[in-house]
Amino acid sequence: MKRDSRIERIEEKSGSTGALIFISVRHEYSMDGRACLSERQDLVYRADPVPGEAPPAYPPKPDLGPPVAALPLVSDPVRLFRFSAMTFNGHRILYDADYARQVEG
Repeated sequence: MKRDSRIERIEEKSGSTGALIFISVRHEYSMDGRACLSERQDLVYRADPVPGEAPPAYPPKPDLGPPVAALPLVSDPVRLFRFSAMTFNGHRILYDADYARQVEG
């Protein structure tokens, strides 16, 4: 299998947490010279939080009412690490709860 990736778009914005960089990456997968899959991955980058500074205040979540269906899922660091690897998302908050709480806020 072969994967070709290219950056399609880079956009700078400002949000409630400060400066943000949005990057869209197009991944094209092929096997034996034949296209198999095309996907766009949207990434968001922001500056590291300042140590000791209070985390940003996020707007309250809207009340969507009771869920239509629910499935309990017990997670652990290993499951979250595997999920992040499977989805090609290496952000540390997906598998390091202490880092997510203490550093990212």
